[in-house]
Amino acid sequence: MKISSRCLLLLVLSAVANVTGEGDDHEHESCACAAAEEGFTIDCSDQDAMTAALAALSASDCETDCSSEDCHKNFLIIQSHHDYCLEDELPSTLEDALHNYEDNCDECEITKKTDPSLEACPAASCTDDSGDASYTTLTANDCSNDCSSETCASAYRTLKVVHDTCPEDTLSTAAETNFHDMEETCDELHGCNLPAGEGDPLVCNEGDDGDSPAASHFLAPVALFGM
Repeated sequence: MKISSRCLLLLVLSAVANVTGEGDDHEHESCACAAAEEGFTIDCSDQDAMTAALAALSASDCETDCSSEDCHKNFLIIQSHHDYCLEDELPSTLEDALHNYEDNCDECEITKKTDPSLEACPAASCTDDSGDASYTTLTANDCSNDCSSETCASAYRTLKVVHDTCPEDTLSTAAETNFHDMEETCDELHGCNLPAGEGDPLVCNEGDDGDSPAASHFLAPVALFGM
């Protein structure tokens, strides 16, 4: 049976999409690679850059439409710094403002820097309701006002690791948006270090940019077929 060149091309493109995971919104580029591509530096001491990026996001109405290059870059600036830097290194306005843009802007991936004064966080479970259950415990025990108890400590650390390392839709809207209220009271008492990733999170390594090496093996034949 004779197959047209157009059909062959569609088959090739379909294979590329399957191999590279096109459409899978759980695959994000590393923030180090995003910073290199967009021309900014992840520097926890540069609060002016973070504040300027926040102002630019607001001025360009990126909360409604984040499709422009400027919106994309400025969101990556605030999100990468938020996810990597320690809380006291961030502008106070950044914590709450970030959530206004998360639904519409594409994120990158980076692990939190290690605070040598803290113990390790517990392992995260992203497939159950442990995060929401911990938020319920925190609320029921009024931990946002007094987080000194061991009950608050355990619940806060579980909520923190789920909030910071699991996919965004793991937590309920209430737990996601109110986490920072708990953080203000609990983190100084019961903060912990998130699990470290492999390598230096500020260095862009080959393979961290979201591209699949296998894609090149499928793209080459495309040039052989005319439309």
